[in-house]
Amino acid sequence: MKKFSLCFLISLFVMAIITAAINFYLDPSGIFKNANSKGEFRLAKAFSEKHQNVAIGTNYDERLFQKFRMDWENLKPEVVVVGSSRSMQISSGAINAAVLNFSVSSASIEDLIALSLSANSKFRAKRYVIGVDPWMFNESFTSSRWESISPEYIKATKTLHIDERTASSTTTKYLQLVNYEYTKQSLILSFKKRRSAEMEFFFKDDDISYPNLDLIRVDGSRIYNSVYAGRSPEEVQAIARKLSTSKDTSFADFRISKSRLEVFFKLINFLKENAEVSIFFAPFHPAAYPSLEQQYPQIGQIEQLIRAKFLKVGHVQLIGSFDPKIANCQQSEFFDGMHPKATCIQRMFIVGRD
Repeated sequence: MKKFSLCFLISLFVMAIITAAINFYLDPSGIFKNANSKGEFRLAKAFSEKHQNVAIGTNYDERLFQKFRMDWENLKPEVVVVGSSRSMQISSGAINAAVLNFSVSSASIEDLIALSLSANSKFRAKRYVIGVDPWMFNESFTSSRWESISPEYIKATKTLHIDERTASSTTTKYLQLVNYEYTKQSLILSFKKRRSAEMEFFFKDDDISYPNLDLIRVDGSRIYNSVYAGRSPEEVQAIARKLSTSKDTSFADFRISKSRLEVFFKLINFLKENAEVSIFFAPFHPAAYPSLEQQYPQIGQIEQLIRAKFLKVGHVQLIGSFDPKIANCQQSEFFDGMHPKATCIQRMFIVGRD
């Protein structure tokens, strides 16, 4: 029995060492190595110099790209947008203002803090649109994606006078070496590297999408690939209905985090000192929201908590709603269960100006 236990412990130790070595070598978020050598630096530099739309796949770190883009960008936006992929359709055309959109997929509260304050330091825009999502305030939701911009996050927490651990679910970057989520990212990155050893992108002047490549406009808003964007309303509705029954970890064991809400309130209060702030609630698909809200009533509760905090506060505007009925978005105005199209977003911002 003792021999078996010893062998078992040795096996676990060896597996941990191998996992740590893989995560350190692949380093999907660039937290252990100098990120300047990554393709994101090259992409951001070229994008900011050419000021053309760029076609690109998924083999890149969006957060590093946004970080480096802020370093190189010389445009002077009236409006800065920060949120998740649910905010990526907010464009200059949609809200009739000069926009720079720095939204990233599956954004966490750490991403909002790091990117918003980095943009504030660089651009000093007149208005900030901050896209919020329910999972950002779910105590059980953890993500390591933001780690690639951890220096910006730590700097931002000092500006806001908050403990960096208050919003963050990660205590040290070295724990990522044996972290399940980080290991999963490493395996995904390894698969992508086998498919494409070098990040590929090219520039174009039009908005015509490709079957498997998204377009990033000059203002940072997104034009999705034609396969994803071209699904019929019936296909989208079927996908939306499955959202509440999917194994989406962002809603799992949903517990509202008071500490994350407080940090978010501090972020908004800081930004509104020198600019107008719009808090954007992107709606869910009409076929998804009723069952989703019934299963996770915290979704509606979070929106109400934020509304109650800022409803009558000067320089803060509340736009949209997680509820598509309140947001007045139709079934045909969604790409899937949670990503509204530009027509829906434009209408919400028009109502918000009234």
